[in-house]
Amino acid sequence: MSMSTKRQDRVIFHSKEDMSAGYNLKKAEKLLDNLDLAVDMEINDLLELYNIKQYFENDLFLLTWDDAAKNSYKVKVAQAEKKIRDFFLIVNDENIFPAIESLDFSYRRAFWHLFNYLQVYNRIKNETFSALLERHAVQIRYILKHLNTVNHFDNELRDFLMGCDEAAELLLSKFEQDDNSREVSYIFPKSLSIADKEDIILRYIDQHEPNLNYIRLIEHSKDSNDLKLSLRTRLKAKKRSEELNDKIFEEGLSWRTGVEITLDRDQGEPVKISHEEYCLKFSYSHRFLDDQPNDVALFMLFRNLFDFTDHTGRITIYNRQSEIGVFERVMMKSKNEYADGMRFRQKNQIAIVQLLSFSHYLSQKGRSIEELIQSFIRLALNNELKIDGLHLRFPSKDSTFLEKIRTMAPELEFLLKQYQIYATEGKIDFELIEIDSSPLKFGDVQSLLERKYAYSKYGKTDILKHHFYSDQSLLHYVEPFNDKYSNLYDLLENEDVKMETFALYQQDIIKQLISEGYLIIDSASNVKMTDDIMMYLIGELHRDEVISYWHFPKEVRQVLDEMEKNGLIDFENTLFSRPEISYYNYYLNKKGYTNGLNIRNKYLHGSNGGSEKEHEFEYYVLLKLLVLAILKIVDDLMLQKSIADENAGL
Repeated sequence: MSMSTKRQDRVIFHSKEDMSAGYNLKKAEKLLDNLDLAVDMEINDLLELYNIKQYFENDLFLLTWDDAAKNSYKVKVAQAEKKIRDFFLIVNDENIFPAIESLDFSYRRAFWHLFNYLQVYNRIKNETFSALLERHAVQIRYILKHLNTVNHFDNELRDFLMGCDEAAELLLSKFEQDDNSREVSYIFPKSLSIADKEDIILRYIDQHEPNLNYIRLIEHSKDSNDLKLSLRTRLKAKKRSEELNDKIFEEGLSWRTGVEITLDRDQGEPVKISHEEYCLKFSYSHRFLDDQPNDVALFMLFRNLFDFTDHTGRITIYNRQSEIGVFERVMMKSKNEYADGMRFRQKNQIAIVQLLSFSHYLSQKGRSIEELIQSFIRLALNNELKIDGLHLRFPSKDSTFLEKIRTMAPELEFLLKQYQIYATEGKIDFELIEIDSSPLKFGDVQSLLERKYAYSKYGKTDILKHHFYSDQSLLHYVEPFNDKYSNLYDLLENEDVKMETFALYQQDIIKQLISEGYLIIDSASNVKMTDDIMMYLIGELHRDEVISYWHFPKEVRQVLDEMEKNGLIDFENTLFSRPEISYYNYYLNKKGYTNGLNIRNKYLHGSNGGSEKEHEFEYYVLLKLLVLAILKIVDDLMLQKSIADENAGL
C-alpha cells in the first residue's frame, strides 16, 4: 500500500465524551455514506476510521439508526480495518518519518496504540527511533503509554529523557500529580534510575521559567519506590516556589479575600452576615453572649452560633469535594496534598477569627477560652453526661505561645486517649493509658455507637451522585428550566417533567436510570424518583461525604439499612468520620499529606522555627481542634443517651 496523500472528508474524534448529543456520530454518518474504500487513503483517514470503529465496539450509535443502518456501517468499518492493518504492516525505517510528519494532532494517540499493538517497533532500528525522538519530541507523551514499545526502546528512551526539558513534568504527572487530573499513566524505561529521576527534577527547578504548578508538586512530593527526592531537592523546590509565587503577586495575578468579625453591644439578632467587596463580615450580638445562662451554654455557642459542627454533629470546616469549584478542580495538585481549596481556607479563616473574637470577649470578663473549656468538661462531660474523670491540663497564662503549644499538643492527644478507653472499657482507666506509649491514630478512637457513620461504596453510588447532583453531569442542565435548578434531584422534586423534555442525549441516561429502578414514569407520564428519601441521602453523601446515621428518624434509618443491603453504602463506628480524620491529620502530622502544618510532630521534635506570631496562629489552630474534639465527644454521648431513651420508650 502506498503512502497516499489523498484525503477524504473527515471528522476528528477525540474521545468517547465528544459524542454528546450525537453531534460527531452525525458527521460520521455522512463520512461513512460517502466512503470509497477503493481509493487509497492516507494515514489520518485510516486512523479516523479506526476511531469510529472504537465507538461502534462500545455500542455508541445514533438513535435514528435502525439495525440495518448499524450493520451496514459496521461492515464498512470492518472492511476498512484490513486497510488500516495493511498500512501499519509496511511501516519501517524508510517511511516512518513521512508518516509521523503528516500525522494530525488528534490521531497521535491512535497511531502509537496501533504501533504498539501491531508490534511495528520490531521493524524500526534503535538509531532510527532515537532520531525520531529528537526530531519529534512531542510524540514522547504518546509513546510512554505503551509498555511493549517502552521496553523495546528502553535505553533510547532513557537517553532521550535525560536531556528532555519536558521529562520532569512527565515524571511528576505520573508519580505526584493527583490521579483525578491524569487521563493515562506514563510508563518509564526500567533503565531510568532513581538517581536519574532526581537529576531530571533538579534540572527542571533550575530552568529559567519552570511551571509553578510542577515546582509545587516537587515541594510536596512524597517518597515512593519510583521517585525519591532528597530533603535538599525539596528545599530547593520550596525556595523556587516562593520566588515564582512572589513574581505572580508582583505582576498582579492574584485576588483578595478577607474576614471581619465585630461584637455589637446594641445588636438584637445573635448574628448578622454581610459581604462587602472582598470581605465577608460577621457581626455578633454582645448582648446575646451576655445572656447565656451558664458555661455549658456559652461553650456550646461553638456549635449553636459559630457553626463549628452542624445539626448532625459533623464538623463543618473540613474540606468537601462538593465545595471545590470547577476552576480549582482542573488546577494541578499533588496526590499527596490535602485539598485546601478557597472555600476550605475561608471557612477555617473564619473559625480562627471567631476564636480570637470570643477570646477577646471572655478576656473582658476576666476569663479565657481555656478556663471555659475546663468548666465545660467539669459541668457537662463529667457531671451531666457522667463520663467522670475526664480532665485536661492547660498551660499557664504567662506561658509563651511556643510553650503553650508544647503543652496543648500532647493534651489534645491525651483527651482523645481518655475517650478511647472510655468507649472500649466503659470508664476512664488511667493505668491503661499510661502503659500505651504509642502515638494516637485518630481513626482508632471508637464511638459508643454501632453504625455511627455511613459512606458511599465505590460504583453505583458514585454514578447516582454524579447523575443527580454533579455540576459535571449531562443532566445538570435541562434546557426548558434554564438555570432554575442546579441538579436533577431538585428539578424532579419540584417540577413535573416528561421524557420528551430531556434532550436526546439525556434520554438515554434517564432510560438507564428507569431500567435500574431509580426513576419511574408515573400515570401522568412524568419522570419521577422511585425513592426520594434515598435520593436525598445520596445528596447528603455528595455534599458532605458522610452521613451521621443516628441523627435521622427511624424511617430514614430504615432506608439507609436498605441501601447497605443493596451495596450502596457501608458503616463504621469511629468518633471522627473519615473526612474529619483527614482534617486532623492535615493539621497535626504528615501521615497522609505533605502540605499539612505538622503541628504535633513539629513541636514534639523541636523543629519549630518561626516567629511568635506564627506560634500564636498555630496555638489557636490547636484550640480549634480541641474545641471540635470536645464537640464530637458531646455529640457521641448525647446520641448514646438519646438511643437509650428511644429504646426505653421515653
